[in-house]
Amino acid sequence: MTTVAEHFGSQGEADALRLEIGRREFSDLPDPWLDRLLEDCCDPYRLSVAATVANMVGNAAAARQLLERAVALAPKSSSYHRQLGLLFPKAWIPSPPAGISRRP
Repeated sequence: MTTVAEHFGSQGEADALRLEIGRREFSDLPDPWLDRLLEDCCDPYRLSVAATVANMVGNAAAARQLLERAVALAPKSSSYHRQLGLLFPKAWIPSPPAGISRRP
């Protein structure tokens, strides 16, 4: 609705809608059909993008499942392994051995 209000010249209404939803940028509405299509998706890149979206809305479990599928489909792709590793809390990562410093 925000972009519709802008299109028809109601910048004040568009700004009010943005404040109401708490976001300044464009965002898609949830789409259950698209979620259903992801169950059959065989494209690791698309799974990676969906995992990013799931993680951004706070669904880390779904993001992890999607990334595990992406890794299974493209096991040599380091970017999917890295993205999956970033989902794990830092508390799970053991301290580095003595003499080795971890980057901040």
